[in-house]
Amino acid sequence: NVTKPLEKLKSRIILGAAFERWWQLKDEKGLKTDAQNVNGLNNYIKRRKILQQLEKEKGDILFLQETHLTQEEHKKLGRIANAQIYSSSYTSSRRGVATIIKKHVPFQQTKTIVDKEGRFVLVLGKIENVEITLTNIYYPPDEKAQFMNEMIDLIVIQGKGMVIIGGDLNLTGLFPHV
Repeated sequence: NVTKPLEKLKSRIILGAAFERWWQLKDEKGLKTDAQNVNGLNNYIKRRKILQQLEKEKGDILFLQETHLTQEEHKKLGRIANAQIYSSSYTSSRRGVATIIKKHVPFQQTKTIVDKEGRFVLVLGKIENVEITLTNIYYPPDEKAQFMNEMIDLIVIQGKGMVIIGGDLNLTGLFPHV
């Protein structure tokens, strides 16, 4: 049934108070988001350098793509970063995404949807009673366009409150004339 997703999408367009509250909260807390394709974090030294660089940039919510880490290694990354981490792994040499939320951000997770192929993680929760959906997407260059349609459907159907999308969408292949 197409009507339900369209109704949800329509409610996203009329953001009203939720949108204003998010920006107020963002300003009050000084929240900053950052996204980066790290092209592999298997090397401990590279992992440290990336985290130091992200720390310098003062990101509070970080969207990392192509981490190339196992679930266990993603957990270690969360401990090193002293942060909440939500991740999706594929193999240790391909794909993988991680959403890192620093400890000082009062984020309360309510639901997580993880792709078993390491292309996305969608995290729903609240920051001071403001509903938020954090979506981290890695769209591999060889992926079919159907994946993006599935992502849009997932976000429209599952997303709540403010939807923030970070990632590497590799859109140049989809729009070669742009």
